[in-house]
Amino acid sequence: MELTVLNRSTKQTFAVDGDGEVRWYYLRWNQHIFEQLDNGHILLFNKIKSGDEKYNMLVETDYLGRVYRQFIFDKTLGKSYAGEAVSLVHHDVVEMSNGNWLLTVHDGSKYVEDTIAELDPNTGKIVKVIDFKKIFPESMYKNSKIKANDNTSSGLGLMDWLHINTISYDDKTGNILLSARNQDMIWSMNYQTNKIRKLQ
Repeated sequence: MELTVLNRSTKQTFAVDGDGEVRWYYLRWNQHIFEQLDNGHILLFNKIKSGDEKYNMLVETDYLGRVYRQFIFDKTLGKSYAGEAVSLVHHDVVEMSNGNWLLTVHDGSKYVEDTIAELDPNTGKIVKVIDFKKIFPESMYKNSKIKANDNTSSGLGLMDWLHINTISYDDKTGNILLSARNQDMIWSMNYQTNKIRKLQ
């Protein structure tokens, strides 16, 4: 039986069959992320407490609710990559061929949702960070007037010039494909060289 997963922006994730009957559901609140891993497990992004303002826990679980790994994020994921701090995960995670996870994250600056980070789930260490402020022209973010407008960002002066929504990784080519809501943009780039291949 094939199921269709309905992963809302927030609250509970569930799956329905071809008749629309609910066949699986996840009781904890989840935001954006539902990633099926090669080992059959799933990645979800939870709140530690339902009253927390931000979702702050990346969980590797299975369809029976058994937890295998979890990573708790406070304000930053750490400064384990060349002194750069990366912060809360948002929107998307993808598994790479080496078993690491590519995460869309904040970089801790006033510019949000414009960075990706590679996490080694075996060590919990960040092994690579790509900050798109260092890839695209400075004018794209310095001249942007788009403010972050979620409940915890409003009034803080945070800028949301890019807003990466999705990321995918091609094992054969080593390229990544990303989409950015606030630039109406999709682009492909080589993950090793950071060279942009195609921009639309």
